[in-house]
Amino acid sequence: MAPGRYTQNWTSSPDLDVVAAAATNLLEANGRGHIDGVIYADPAALAEFVALTGPIPVPGTVAEINATNTEAFFTRDQFRVLGQDEAGDEAIGELTGEIFDRLGSADLPGPRELGERFGPLVRDGHLAMATGEDGDRALLDRLGLSAPLPQTNGDLLAIVERNKAPNKLDVFLTRSHAYDVAWSSDTGARIATLTSTYTNDVGDPARLPPVVVGNESGTPIGTQIREVSILTPSLNVSLEVDGERTPSRLALEEGLYRHSVSVEIPPGGTVELRWRLEGTLPSGPYDLTLVRPANAGTSDTTVVVRDLDRTVIDETVPGHAPDHQPSERTRPMHETTGPRHDQHVLVTGGAGFIGSNLAERLVADERVVRVIVLDDLSTGRRDNLDGVGGQDTTVDLVEGTVLDEALVTRLVAEATAVVHLAAIPSVPRSVDQPRPSMTTNVDGTVNVLEAIRAAGGRPLVFASSSSVYGAAEVLPKTIDLAPAPLSPYAVSKLAGESAVLAWRHCYGFPAVPFRFFNVYGPRQRAGDAYAAAIPAFLDAALAGRPIPVNGDGMQSRDFTYVGDVTDVLAEVALGGLDSARPVNLAFGRRWTLLDVIAELETLLGRSLDVAFGPDRPGDVRHSQADPSGLEALMGPREAIDLAEGLGRTAQWWGAEGTDSSVARAPSTT
Repeated sequence: MAPGRYTQNWTSSPDLDVVAAAATNLLEANGRGHIDGVIYADPAALAEFVALTGPIPVPGTVAEINATNTEAFFTRDQFRVLGQDEAGDEAIGELTGEIFDRLGSADLPGPRELGERFGPLVRDGHLAMATGEDGDRALLDRLGLSAPLPQTNGDLLAIVERNKAPNKLDVFLTRSHAYDVAWSSDTGARIATLTSTYTNDVGDPARLPPVVVGNESGTPIGTQIREVSILTPSLNVSLEVDGERTPSRLALEEGLYRHSVSVEIPPGGTVELRWRLEGTLPSGPYDLTLVRPANAGTSDTTVVVRDLDRTVIDETVPGHAPDHQPSERTRPMHETTGPRHDQHVLVTGGAGFIGSNLAERLVADERVVRVIVLDDLSTGRRDNLDGVGGQDTTVDLVEGTVLDEALVTRLVAEATAVVHLAAIPSVPRSVDQPRPSMTTNVDGTVNVLEAIRAAGGRPLVFASSSSVYGAAEVLPKTIDLAPAPLSPYAVSKLAGESAVLAWRHCYGFPAVPFRFFNVYGPRQRAGDAYAAAIPAFLDAALAGRPIPVNGDGMQSRDFTYVGDVTDVLAEVALGGLDSARPVNLAFGRRWTLLDVIAELETLLGRSLDVAFGPDRPGDVRHSQADPSGLEALMGPREAIDLAEGLGRTAQWWGAEGTDSSVARAPSTT
């Protein structure tokens, strides 16, 4: 298709209705007759169309397009296959028309399958329609196919670009956007910085045809000439380009202020735009609508929102790479972040130690109306949820397993967010019985991920483990350390977090895989051979037995109180936060087992006998988290000290009694 026919050359508006009106006027003025409506279908959408029609020959060549190569063909390969002349333009027009002709006469599947195929395309901004007919517009609105500029009373940021040159350099432009917001929930005052980095990755432009890299303005070939605009409620906006104060052009569109600037980016060059936006929003919870146009190049967007120096949102939005397969989709063009007050949170493993504490934390959150607990009660306990629930929030326990695909799919569809804790826990248990650990922990995780994909995406929090680091002597443990799992349990958790990040990348839902360290607290019981250290110590101490210690007691751990853990899990799940890497969920502190015993002696006011035994297979010697990833995600956080955490835990044990014969739920480590 000739570059002059691309919609970004007609208008730089992010509102499809405006683009459609421009297209209609242009086509009707050129004698095309009355235009009923406009379909926006990018190469990703065309690839899905061809998946239904079957292969189609490219006119005038021996090539054909199919479901696998259509996206790449329309993005770049057409310039290699077809001549860069009027005949090539006509061939593209004929090919596009043939796609729609065959689609209209094809034996299409039923509505459900069509919805499954095209729903993600519509959701992710690859397919949309516009019409000037009121009746037809109402239908498009109901189907979600219209793509007007969103209306909101909160903050809105639309990042819009237009290629000002008659070329196809879009595919070689890599974009990175970071929107950092400081706002007052009391006054609504907002100061924000948008930093956008554009890199021209065209390489040697001489190897490409003029239609791809040429510029009619006399600028060297391969130079990106872009008009970049932002739409915002803020009138007061300043701009720096590569550190120099630069004026921007101001216009008004759809009740928003459009600030625009033109930039040139030579081959291999990078340009940084730093916008500063000041204004006032409605007071109360912060709400952001982020609008990103579909682009041929890759794009990442990070949003960080701070209230009184506390980070409450940190969301990374992956962009769409041009060589993705048709099944790989990015997240929607119009995204809304901010608090919801109708959340239904699914907690797998929610009757276990951490899960039941999380359920209690969620019930206390005004944003949550329902907690769905899925647990097979193999290590969790029904009575862990006794008394958990409130007047405004229900807790529904569903007894079942994450290996039940149909059940998991149904429950995820009912949820607005998912916290996946279900697993067969414990390193030594996995050494004794590796296959059940691998099956539940890996296959169960894939079932959850597939259910999220089928539901069109849900925010996901996943419980991984510090055991993936293995016996590396480096302290603290940083995410950059190469994993070296030493047990089947650790292998299963590494596989799980890898799957989470892969599904996140391919299917575009927000996800955070947390590496838990040594979590302790109320509802963590002793009573079996796989019990974690602190409940085993408390059980023995309160019963007057010697404290059982495996090894010499000098093993050290970053012990983390369960209340700190569940606060993080709840905030991340309800805020829809996202991370492209695993995050350590601990606070960078370390105590030996003998330190724990000394704290218990102080707490109980008496000395304790210790019974030393052999080391446990698969255990690591020392573990301590690097908390920098957690701080980057959520801002600085204070954590409960070991002495206070042990006191709260001992108080719960005192209320529960010391009968451990029915206790079965070891800690996830």
